[in-house]
Order: sequence, then C-alpha cells, then structure tokens
Amino acid sequence: MIRIPSEIKNWAFSGGKIINTTAKGIFYMDTNVENYMEFYVKNSPISGIESIDKTHFVYVTPQGIEVFDTASKTAKLVIAKVFNKNEYNNLQIKYIAK
Repeated sequence: MIRIPSEIKNWAFSGGKIINTTAKGIFYMDTNVENYMEFYVKNSPISGIESIDKTHFVYVTPQGIEVFDTASKTAKLVIAKVFNKNEYNNLQIKYIAK
C-alpha cells in the first residue's frame, strides 16, 4: 500500500501512467500501483499533467509552461507566460506529437 504524504490536487492518466500533483510536487505510478516516484517541483502545477514521452511531462504553472524530466528530476520553463491561479483551477494542457 502506498501512502501519499500530502493532499492530492490533480489526477491525470497519460502515457500509461497515473500522474498526480500534491502541495509538494508531482508523483506518478503505473496503473498496477507499481513504480511509484515522487518529485519536488519549485513551481507547482495548476493544470493537468500530460506525458510527452517515457521521461517527460508537460504542465502549466503560474509562471508559464514547464517540462519535467523524470530522468534528471528537473523542470524547465519552456514558455514564459503568467497564468492566474484561482480557487477552481480547471486549466488543461494537451500535448500533440508531431
């Protein structure tokens, strides 16, 4: 059994993984609840999180759009644009491969 350490904010299913955000960061796991990984991110996601490929996620933060690399455990701001955080964040992002 996995115990999530803080309140879950957003759930997503993308790229065969369950991806979630908490007050402290991002976590993901396989659909059979294996390979649980959790990462701290400086800019908290305010949108759903989409899988780009096996090691990258994309999401919106108040500072802009970030891509998180699970291999290096780092996030990179790829588009700087202010997004307002509000009580009901229903902002969604979708990734369409070329």
